[in-house]
Amino acid sequence: KICVISTFEDFFMERETLEQNTFKPLRAWCEKRNVVLEVVDPWSGLLHEQVHGFNGLYIPWVYMDEIEDADVNIVLLGERYGQDLPEDLVAPEATVRPWLNRHHANNRKFGSVLEIAAVYAAFFCGQDASMP
Repeated sequence: KICVISTFEDFFMERETLEQNTFKPLRAWCEKRNVVLEVVDPWSGLLHEQVHGFNGLYIPWVYMDEIEDADVNIVLLGERYGQDLPEDLVAPEATVRPWLNRHHANNRKFGSVLEIAAVYAAFFCGQDASMP
């Protein structure tokens, strides 16, 4: 399972290029060997209007579940990280994700969805003993 982590607008072309030039041939290669390749890109198939219409309540935790479950995380970082998530939205998740609580303790904020995802992928992936 591969998860692509990026902002919606900044890396639209890069995500499309990954899909066409990397994931599509990799899927074909896997299928010939009876291997299932799952690529998760939460932004895939969404239109600009749909992304900006979200209230931000569901994406962070669906996204985090996918990132925590992935075998490989591809992080595309640019100059923007998105808006910081409200403390009251993220605090309950930090009680069930110890790594998120440690991130908050170190930074005194949770950050944006992209920041949280990138921090997990870079620093906590595979290190949190509370995860399956």
